[in-house]
Amino acid sequence: MKLFGGLKKGENPLYPWGFHILDKWLQIKNRGDSLITYFEENSIDRIAIYGLGILGRRLYEELQQGAVEIVCGIDRNAANIHIENLEM
Repeated sequence: MKLFGGLKKGENPLYPWGFHILDKWLQIKNRGDSLITYFEENSIDRIAIYGLGILGRRLYEELQQGAVEIVCGIDRNAANIHIENLEM
């Protein structure tokens, strides 16, 4: 049975979106740039990460290498997520 957007029952509606984000992120990395550079060039020095699934955790790890302050993490499953030094 297909639901909205051509998805079948049980399929994750965020999957195509997450795949697109990952594709753009890898393009940036393959150019030799990083998200840290993007944030620094745009004077973004504090962020919150919305969603701490696989991509959110990888973003957290990447940003640990720079000067961007991760103020907090926001996730609907926050009670079950623990990331050292990250307020939920």
